[in-house]
Amino acid sequence: MKLDDTLATAFETIRREVGFDMLSSVPHPENLRFQRQVEAQAMHRLGMKLADIVCSQDSDDLHYAAHAIRRYFGDSLSMEPAPEFMADVPRFLIPPDSRTSNRTDPQQLAQHLGQLELPREEVICIVSTKLALLKKLLYLSDAEISFLKMAYAVSSQHTRIHSLSYCIAMALEHISIQDDEHKARAIAVLLDLPLDDVIKMLAPPCRLKALRFLDTVHTNGTPNLRAAFVLTDAFIDLLESNFRSHAALLQAIMEHEIDLDLRYDEQIPVGKLYEEWPKALAEAFECAVLSRPLKSHHIDTLVRWYTGGYRLHPAQYTSLAGRITVEGVHDAVKQAAFDCCIADAPLDGFMLMRTLYAGTSQ
Repeated sequence: MKLDDTLATAFETIRREVGFDMLSSVPHPENLRFQRQVEAQAMHRLGMKLADIVCSQDSDDLHYAAHAIRRYFGDSLSMEPAPEFMADVPRFLIPPDSRTSNRTDPQQLAQHLGQLELPREEVICIVSTKLALLKKLLYLSDAEISFLKMAYAVSSQHTRIHSLSYCIAMALEHISIQDDEHKARAIAVLLDLPLDDVIKMLAPPCRLKALRFLDTVHTNGTPNLRAAFVLTDAFIDLLESNFRSHAALLQAIMEHEIDLDLRYDEQIPVGKLYEEWPKALAEAFECAVLSRPLKSHHIDTLVRWYTGGYRLHPAQYTSLAGRITVEGVHDAVKQAAFDCCIADAPLDGFMLMRTLYAGTSQ
């Protein structure tokens, strides 16, 4: 069957602008417009407040991120064209004692960005309407919706094949995070939110992580700001999909997720888990792969992982040992967060323990 010429042209336009797996769905043009609008606003805000977000003013992070922002806006700024810069070389190839050359002055960059007018028209698309609906159904806060909108722009699967070196994800990857306090302050400045709202949103148990909207990223080195804005693939699919009713959307949120890390492949040694995950978490995953019963400290590790760090005394999990699986812990944590959101109630230890015991094998 030959495609209509108009449709073929539209598809080719999307194919040139977006890199995606040919086995996946074609991204909707309005979703792309929404993503790029959020990205442009975030890059503008990041450039204006870069000195407040980066922890150390002497760090090369400041200049790497500034260079990425300068290249992103390109000719839209009244600055001279960006010169060749050491940031164009991967940082892991540069000796630690090397200093960046041809630096972009963050203050000068902020002055030029202040003169730039960004389009403010509202983009109506599947993703934006889905976020508004989730806010209503799950009683999500304004801070959580702003965070998810930003995270979608950072972690959407439909990554542009052009200008990858200066997209919002790369700019945030250049900004190292020193501790939880620095992360909360950086997110508050970037999203223009009250710091208390951000601290409350990220405090364990974090319901965005418990619902599996937000992924928990393990980094072997110093974490960066990009790692704070990683959505799960399942949640991105949910945002970009149509549902015939509110009930169908809520049911999709609670669908069981298949964790590929728990699927044993004889060609992949179990020891690889210890290369990719923290030791305590790898031990719990190993129990799932080899069909071994979980001990209480494994359950404690999994609950902390799926809730963003919420911790009860390990002795409270003693009665659960050997009676619940890794996927059972995952589903129970999600169920507890879902029930609390529907009831507009805070997620706490009582709800977590109740759903964990409800999910045990008899």
